[in-house]
Amino acid sequence: MQARLDAEGLVSRLNLESDALGRAEVALRAEPDGERYRLGGDVSLDGLQVAIVRPLLPDIQRLEGVIDANGRLGGTLDEPRFTGEIRLQDGAVAAPELPMQLDGIAVAAQIDGTRAELEGQFRSGRGEGRLSGNADWADLADWRVNVELQGERLEAVYQPIASLEVSPDLAVAIRPRAVRVTGRVNVPRGNVTLQDLPSQAVPVSRDVVIVRRPEDDEPDTDEVDSPWRITADIQVVLGRNVQLSGFGVRGRLAGSLRLRQEADGVPEGFGEIRVEDGRYEAYGQRLTIREGRLIFAGPVTEPELSIEAVRVVETVTAGIRVAGQPEDPRAELFSEPAMPQEDILSYIIRGRPLAEAGPGGGAALTQAALALGALGGQELAGGVAEQLGVEDLALDVEGEGDEAQFLVSGYLAPNLFLRYGVGVFEPVQQLTIRYHLSPRVYVEALRGVENALDLFFTREF
Repeated sequence: MQARLDAEGLVSRLNLESDALGRAEVALRAEPDGERYRLGGDVSLDGLQVAIVRPLLPDIQRLEGVIDANGRLGGTLDEPRFTGEIRLQDGAVAAPELPMQLDGIAVAAQIDGTRAELEGQFRSGRGEGRLSGNADWADLADWRVNVELQGERLEAVYQPIASLEVSPDLAVAIRPRAVRVTGRVNVPRGNVTLQDLPSQAVPVSRDVVIVRRPEDDEPDTDEVDSPWRITADIQVVLGRNVQLSGFGVRGRLAGSLRLRQEADGVPEGFGEIRVEDGRYEAYGQRLTIREGRLIFAGPVTEPELSIEAVRVVETVTAGIRVAGQPEDPRAELFSEPAMPQEDILSYIIRGRPLAEAGPGGGAALTQAALALGALGGQELAGGVAEQLGVEDLALDVEGEGDEAQFLVSGYLAPNLFLRYGVGVFEPVQQLTIRYHLSPRVYVEALRGVENALDLFFTREF
């Protein structure tokens, strides 16, 4: 790097050249005008490598581009002005937190003192985007930036859930500590894959209370006193080739959703998302999703479910209907024509009524009923066991047909065993308490349809 500074009175020249910084030439004149100095001169910058600042941005994996600038200086020492053009060519940005990996970035800014006009383009995947806008900083306390962003089939990836093509048409208005985004985003195609939960995963109990440490509530002195306020009003429209898979469901997503957020408010959604041409696979059967809707009319985390999955066997339609919110769905069995609940489930699983289920059919139906939560047995049994203080619950199924029971069992003490059963198809409850007098001898008390007290002795041969 070489630099030479010549000064004659208030005239200065700077020449700078290096492989990383490119070439820079600045000729500066400062002429006295009363108590101020008026500025004049020329600025030329050629080949500045944007990558030199990447070490200062640890979250950025890739940062490329070349900046050129040509223009004249004006104004005063207190309020300098630049008139000319600044260009970014061959830009690229990639980061794990960004849904888009951008390349081919080219942006030109025409600057006239305290105003600038912006034009640019970029690529993401096979899609191309354009941006235009303006900036005004005549009042430094109330500067403004307005940008319009359009694109066609830009690649957006949200690992590990979605890989989409999006076509945005957005307007972004930036003010001091305030950002507003409005417009529309079309999603013509993509794939949404819901990751199945591990078999051992369990939901957090409703009685869990998260206690924060006192220091967690203390404000961070490094935070800005007045954070940025973000407001948004965006219409998201799904095209005809957005595929959904996961949790046994396959189909297409359709519909539109208006996303809105006010400053300091929670994101809200208005509209509906539908599952079309959907199938639900469970217990070796492929059910048709006759209706699959998520209806939004408030916080985006609280949509209303309206789902029907059916199986048609000749003149019988048997299905499962789910309503409510995702955190607390309500499921019920239904059929056309109407029939008992056990027959509906039998048609769904076996394709025929319970009387024709065949050997082992009742157990399969019971397992399905419990897993689907259609009859509420699991929730009831779990609630009773929790009230009784049973830990390390063991869940099981016993019996067939109308005698099927859902069982919850566990030890209240090293020698005291408890088991509670609730009927799947009949409102029958049974409580068993077993006390071990020794490893081979125990007393068992039974209370239910029949009451009994028995003494058991076991011996191994």
